[in-house]
Amino acid sequence: MYFISVSAVMNLLLSLLLLLRGTLVLSIVFFAFSFLVSFIRKKIAKKLKLKWFSSVFISLFSVFLLFTAFTYVFPLIAISNEWDFGAMPEELVPGLSEIALFWFYSAFKIVLVALTLTVLFSPFLLLGSMILDLLKKKKWNIHIKTFIAVFICTLIGCSLLLFAFSWVPSGIIFYLYYG
Repeated sequence: MYFISVSAVMNLLLSLLLLLRGTLVLSIVFFAFSFLVSFIRKKIAKKLKLKWFSSVFISLFSVFLLFTAFTYVFPLIAISNEWDFGAMPEELVPGLSEIALFWFYSAFKIVLVALTLTVLFSPFLLLGSMILDLLKKKKWNIHIKTFIAVFICTLIGCSLLLFAFSWVPSGIIFYLYYG
């Protein structure tokens, strides 16, 4: 009985260590991502004279729109050179209206997935902003404060994705490519 409890504690500690390691790797990516969104947000807020949340929402949506469009269109372009069906019969060749409908529906899916990702990431932006406000009293560099906020938000997000909402990533991928 003693060995089972020690093994369970070791498994728990190892799992937490692996969660922290994975969160650290993702935090570096999201840290760079936060600078991109911040740069776009400042440009949008200055040009359109929007409040903080509106400019963050629009800039995050635009970044997710570009990311989703690239994720969806890149495989189509990459395999288009390898399509070799030979000569297609005349009745199987898609018409212009079918091709236009396909791209319209694809654009609609891309916008919907980008909007969904924007809504899913918005609470983490608010949480990160709150953490930055709490760290304002510390005399650290703003980049260190930002990384701490990103790390905490990434840790919470990864924990939620792993333990509570594990169906969300596969659902988004399924909808983007097959929905």
